[in-house]
Amino acid sequence: MAQKIKFFIDFDNTLFDPRPLKKAIFDVFESAGFAKDEVSSSYKEVCRLFDNNYSPERQAKFLFETRSFDEDYALKKINKAVRECSGYLFSDSIDFLAGLDHEKFEIMLLSYGDKKFQSDKVKCCGVEKYFNKLYFCQEEKWIFLKKLVEPGERFIIIDDRGDALDNIAKEFNNSLTIQIKRADEPLDIAEHFSAYDGISVTDLFSAEKYLV
Repeated sequence: MAQKIKFFIDFDNTLFDPRPLKKAIFDVFESAGFAKDEVSSSYKEVCRLFDNNYSPERQAKFLFETRSFDEDYALKKINKAVRECSGYLFSDSIDFLAGLDHEKFEIMLLSYGDKKFQSDKVKCCGVEKYFNKLYFCQEEKWIFLKKLVEPGERFIIIDDRGDALDNIAKEFNNSLTIQIKRADEPLDIAEHFSAYDGISVTDLFSAEKYLV
């Protein structure tokens, strides 16, 4: 029996639109008495301090150091918003995942960020059942992938970040990297400039022709 090809799929901005949930989180902090620019700047600062391993708990703690507020109540409201985030999957995500060939591919989620926050979002969206394995990494993906693939092994990865894919393509000669750039998606604030010039698609179904 032929060995299955490892197929890694990103979460945020690939399967899941993080913008509505981000807005819901910001709204909670604003309703607690913080100005829009305070909430926005604290988000950016937390991302900077924790290498983009953001979590609402970290942002709440950061804001609490500015001035006190009912942190527990705010986090309860945020947790409720996370539990209700299944509607933020992109419209093609479920059909794409459901149509993947599990005989050919070992399908794995590879999501960068705070493990609890990312895991909670994935669980609440109900996409766990489509994956053989779930990975949540707090280091650059090209480094993390060294733990999962053998030297020279062929694998596929879909991600929205060109800088991450650029590093992966340089490190793994037999990788097939596919960047998804949603038509209305702004640049991820965490993304660094890259010269990535590999395969690029605007929706998941457009990637199917490369999965051969």
